Amino acid sequence: MVISLATPASTIMGTTTSATSQAGCGGADVYYRFTLARREVVYVDTFGTAYDTELAFAPASGTGTIAGTCTDDSCGGTQSQIARVLDAGTYYVVVSGFSTNSGPFTLHFQHLPIGSGAVTQITSLAAGTQTFMGTTSGTGVLTQSCTTAGGPETSYWFMTCPTFAATQFNAATCGAATWDTVLEQRSAARTANICNDDGCGAQSTITGTLASGAGLHSLYVDGYSASAAGAYTLSLTFGTCPTGQNFCGTSCVSLQTSATNCGACGTVCAAPVGGTTACVAGACVRSCPAGQLNCGGTCRAVATDASNCGACGTVCAAPVGGTTACVAGACVPSCPAGLTNCGGTCRNLATDNANCGACGAACVAPTTCSARVCRATNETCATPAAYSVGGTVMSNTATAQNNHTSTCGNGGSGRDVAYSVVFDGSPRTYTFTSNTTGFDGVLHVHNAAACTTSDEVACNDDDGSTSRSTVQLVNPPAGTYLIVQDAYATNGGGAFTLTSSSVALNNDTCASPAAITRNGRYIGTTAGRAANYSGSCRANTAPDVVYAITATRSGTITVDTSGSAYDTVLYVGNTCGGSTLGCNDDTAGLGLQSRVAFAATAGTTYYVVVDGYSSNSGAYVLNVSGL
Repeated sequence: MVISLATPASTIMGTTTSATSQAGCGGADVYYRFTLARREVVYVDTFGTAYDTELAFAPASGTGTIAGTCTDDSCGGTQSQIARVLDAGTYYVVVSGFSTNSGPFTLHFQHLPIGSGAVTQITSLAAGTQTFMGTTSGTGVLTQSCTTAGGPETSYWFMTCPTFAATQFNAATCGAATWDTVLEQRSAARTANICNDDGCGAQSTITGTLASGAGLHSLYVDGYSASAAGAYTLSLTFGTCPTGQNFCGTSCVSLQTSATNCGACGTVCAAPVGGTTACVAGACVRSCPAGQLNCGGTCRAVATDASNCGACGTVCAAPVGGTTACVAGACVPSCPAGLTNCGGTCRNLATDNANCGACGAACVAPTTCSARVCRATNETCATPAAYSVGGTVMSNTATAQNNHTSTCGNGGSGRDVAYSVVFDGSPRTYTFTSNTTGFDGVLHVHNAAACTTSDEVACNDDDGSTSRSTVQLVNPPAGTYLIVQDAYATNGGGAFTLTSSSVALNNDTCASPAAITRNGRYIGTTAGRAANYSGSCRANTAPDVVYAITATRSGTITVDTSGSAYDTVLYVGNTCGGSTLGCNDDTAGLGLQSRVAFAATAGTTYYVVVDGYSSNSGAYVLNVSGL
């Protein structure tokens, strides 16, 4: 009969009745064949059989028995138990009766893998601690359950008898190796393995219970990675800790009071400099003298300490040109008469271009600070002030005139100033936001110095409130653009803050579309982009880009490419790259440009693809309304 090795443990019922004696180990015998694909420790017993049995292992030839494996009485009874480390190959289990004994028997067969390194049999399971020293080297052949790429390993194994009572054990390499160890314990009759990687730093500790009764068990010292190997000392303890104590590394400690294992193994209670510490009910209690706080491990007098004023880490820094002190736990900085502390420096708000009239109120060139007010000289697109994306401009239009008009916000009837910004043509999304004080602002962008409505590329009046305006340019072509801070009301104007940001854009596919969150004009270029899609209304090989619109309400959304510089194709879908909601090449009144209107449901995302006729590409304008 062939024994299956599909599971680590199996039970076989058989009989030696009418059998003959062949192996020379005992009387009448029967054979069971098994084949190992790797080195393993193989265990068999006949516990539960009603007569005096004998067991042996036989080689692949089936002739005789493997030396030293013929076993008669084990564990103080007349049944038999043997285990041996066997290399890969075919073997036999020989079951026989002592002398003339024969009859039905129960055979328990168990097996566990053995690593490539040294193998040691543990012969004593008595309560207490025993120590094993070893070294792992070479290439590992086993992977433990708590790591995916183990290193070389050493193996330990032991057997238990039927009278064995369930016993707690602890194994640890804590502080006894200089490399990243892994420990795992397996029992053939138990499904789950007990494994630990970093239980005490880079070393390991495991605690578990060995089930009662007879069986085969193993313990492995392994490395976390292929390069983790070396000398180690293994501490193995059988039995439980006293009530109220736990295993930590190789000894039993109280986690409630141990200052080096407080609440958990390895948690050390460190006293602050100038203070004390203790482990109370499993928690570290660190104390400082009255009037002091523990600041980063040192007791500090926070009422007067300029480095920890009122609270740990609060540093009293003197403003440049001024003084400071910690008084009753509060920092007290001061500047000379006529100067104000602005961000750590004493400033003259009457003439300081970086702090004009108030700290942080910067006069952006070419404006200057005079009598606490920024005076604007960049009133027209012909004399704009230079601006860089990511910068912050705090200025005022009160001294400017109404020089420019816009397509939104009442035509931009208020006072305005201009800024120039240069885009290098790299695929990015640029967002410009202005926040106004005391007036309804309008923000518009142009791609020509005339700054008329015909060269306007973006315009916004109210972005959630009348004091905020936001425009967004998605992948604009390279060039110089003019940003105009305007006002809704005739002669309106005042203080404003202009900020901006940009993010890299790769809206070649629906996997990374550019998001559209508001109505408006979106400019960009398809030149140099990939040709990924083709609309249902016009097959093409032109480059294309993708936008994602999430409807804020249910209704009709209209998109068109009026103002684009080439023959466009436009299509919309509610799935990636689809055109189920509309596809258009040329629209009446728009010449070679395209328009699609579609019914939208609030909260639904739609994909808009800007494409070209045939292989056409270039600068485009995408107009969105109804959102």
